Amino acid sequence: MKRVLFIIFLFISPVLYAGSKALPWVELNIKPSVETKTDSLITLMPKEEELIEGDAVPLYKKALDSIPKDFDPNQFPDWRKLPSDIDQLPIKEIETETKKVEPVIDLLNQAAKCKQCNWPFKKPEQITQKDLDDLKIYRQLSFVLDVKAKLQIIQRQYDSAIETIKTNLKMANNFGGAPYLNYAMVGISMEAINLQRIEEMIQTKDAPNLYFALKKLPQPLADLNKAIKVEKDNLKNYNILTRILLRRQLEPAHEQVLKQMNHIDRKAAALQIIEAIRLYAGKHKGQLPNKLSDITDVEIPKDPVTKKQFEYKSTGSEAVLQIEGTEGSDGRDSVRYEIKLK
Repeated sequence: MKRVLFIIFLFISPVLYAGSKALPWVELNIKPSVETKTDSLITLMPKEEELIEGDAVPLYKKALDSIPKDFDPNQFPDWRKLPSDIDQLPIKEIETETKKVEPVIDLLNQAAKCKQCNWPFKKPEQITQKDLDDLKIYRQLSFVLDVKAKLQIIQRQYDSAIETIKTNLKMANNFGGAPYLNYAMVGISMEAINLQRIEEMIQTKDAPNLYFALKKLPQPLADLNKAIKVEKDNLKNYNILTRILLRRQLEPAHEQVLKQMNHIDRKAAALQIIEAIRLYAGKHKGQLPNKLSDITDVEIPKDPVTKKQFEYKSTGSEAVLQIEGTEGSDGRDSVRYEIKLK
């Protein structure tokens, strides 16, 4: 029993804690955007016609086995947090370390284009220490892809950056759909990493508009319901007293997990609105809309949780887009985007 609970909370707590530390106020400096013919063709997940018959899981495992011994992943989490200034990034170091894992990244690219991702079924108590160790490495590979995308964005290689994000988002989606909650929660963490990079990209000079690409993303971005169902179904393997005790402890944990899943979808919807605002400004002499209903050329998504419009206020030169905290979250899942036009 203790092993089951330890595995669950080991992977829930860091992500929720990260959510509580995420900036409740995010300043976005954006430029008006004029829709191009290619904007509507951009996708942030592999297109249906790009998919091939095959299973991503063996490729992910092969990627782990292909990591060279001299590769140092420990700097990538710090590199991804550095200012997006080419003069402040250790470009040569990043390129040297990234080059070491090019064959690994190629395997991740291949996995992203597989039609299936068939994780072997395991009960929560069957998760081994090796599984947990492997999971840490998968997360490190997500950091590697994120830093690669960061560098490509800074160098204005937007097409390449989108392809890198696409591989990373698909990996996040595949892990989010795993039948065990620890893998699924890391999938959520990967989703958050990618949304932060997209957040950065839409502020970059001459970046393509990602409104349509964000609109095409699946909802939920990572569906943790499968993993939660496995844990609930597994309770029948315990005696009645243990089952009652576990259920009492699992239910609030599952509620928190679903809130984190919903938070990712809400952020994706908010970013779609921000891209719609950029399109509006591009058609209205660089002006922000007074209210979201002023935007009529594209559809404005509603909050996927409340099914209501996001709160939006404009002062003319600046605007605020608000993701309200959900009940019982203590505001940890709220985000205020302060939008300024460059």
